Amino acid sequence: MKKGIIRVEANPDIGLGHATRAFSLCEMLLPEASIAIAFRDMPEKTKQEFIKLGCDLICLDKISSSDEYSHTKRITGKIDFVIVDGYSILDTFKKDTKSCGDKLVLIDDNADLSFEADLVINHSPGLKLTNYPLIKKSNLCLGLDYVMLRSEFLNRTTNLENKKGILVCLGGSDPMKLSNEIVDLLLSYTDEIIHCVIGELNLNFDENYSSKIINERLFLYKDLTSLEMRNLMSRSKAGICTSSTISLECIATRLPIVVGWLEDNQKNIYDGITKKGLALGIGKFEDLNQDQISSSILSLIQNNKIRKNMIDSQISNLDLKSTSRIKEAILKI
Repeated sequence: MKKGIIRVEANPDIGLGHATRAFSLCEMLLPEASIAIAFRDMPEKTKQEFIKLGCDLICLDKISSSDEYSHTKRITGKIDFVIVDGYSILDTFKKDTKSCGDKLVLIDDNADLSFEADLVINHSPGLKLTNYPLIKKSNLCLGLDYVMLRSEFLNRTTNLENKKGILVCLGGSDPMKLSNEIVDLLLSYTDEIIHCVIGELNLNFDENYSSKIINERLFLYKDLTSLEMRNLMSRSKAGICTSSTISLECIATRLPIVVGWLEDNQKNIYDGITKKGLALGIGKFEDLNQDQISSSILSLIQNNKIRKNMIDSQISNLDLKSTSRIKEAILKI
């Protein structure tokens, strides 16, 4: 059995997106490889979920960045591949992996890599080989054919009738406190039920909505499992979310969505899914006003043809077969 390392971080500043992709990679690889998760900072619930999947944990919080990789190798011994999902803060770990002659897989968002890897996975749609001049064509896994989602979202689901409500999910930590603003807007401009998912690391949401919850307009959710999240998407009529992994989960579940972006690393996914008609784009959230957001939401929930065309585009662009492609690409390097 092959042995792999996934180097990742998860905290309120970084969010849970990198860890979510690591969960999906573990599910894809664990039947044929053992996986250890190397990290400095991670919520206890996230650590326990990796353990439940069958991963080993290597905590690096007391290790200097220059010694992280050597420390990891002392614990694991032989390493067949190293997956790194993170930005410049993890560059030393990436470089040390290559210096030791070990196989490096980079999970990327920004398409601006400055050094070589044995494999690069970027599931943003619309990317081209020219985005990665330093990487051989055979070492690139680009676009939705290589989407990194947990197994619940890659299983085909029955299309439910009488879908109701708008799903709101604006990231694990929501540092700009957008969830409250969007919920207030939807309560004011629509008559729809609102399903608002509060991320595990979101300490900013004001839950003082008791009267609206009593009136059965607003439902708040925390700590949902992947299956619970998939089921909530499946019964919702439309959604509004960031152009991060959550938007790809919605597309896989065939949920019509309005998307905006918060961070630069979400821009490639935003451009790709909006150009292909998989989502309705509204730009950068912090640059928007209430009229722009409300008009976009209303156009989606009130027009059956727009929603049907979007779902058709989602089906034709994301075939839910990425698991076998990703597993084969990583295990053969």
